[in-house]
Amino acid sequence: MTARLLTNIATTTIDLGEDGEETWVITGDIPAMWLRDSCLQLSPLLRLAPRHPELAGVAAGLLRRHWRMILIDPYANAFNRRPNGNRWDDDRPRQGTVGVGTQVGARLADLPSRPGASPGRVRLP
Repeated sequence: MTARLLTNIATTTIDLGEDGEETWVITGDIPAMWLRDSCLQLSPLLRLAPRHPELAGVAAGLLRRHWRMILIDPYANAFNRRPNGNRWDDDRPRQGTVGVGTQVGARLADLPSRPGASPGRVRLP
């Protein structure tokens, strides 16, 4: 069952893209890629990297994409594959390079759960 599950993850949620494009992970509910979810989806495959070196390349491609996205907007947690303006809500990202803000898909922060605090989402500056 585990092998079938890992094969399903690798074949249905990971897109290596064209030459020179970084790894893209389909994370579900919106067309944008959620940073947290994409890491978690790929993490089970990393245990297999010592026996399958190509998986290390997939992880490296995802890491490169994450860093590029974080540089676009460090407060965003989901990004569109290309700058197309699709948004989860009307929160506006930090503007830098013209057109870059249109790649942000969601800009919400999950507050960590702790005793006495109610978990939730807030908009960040």
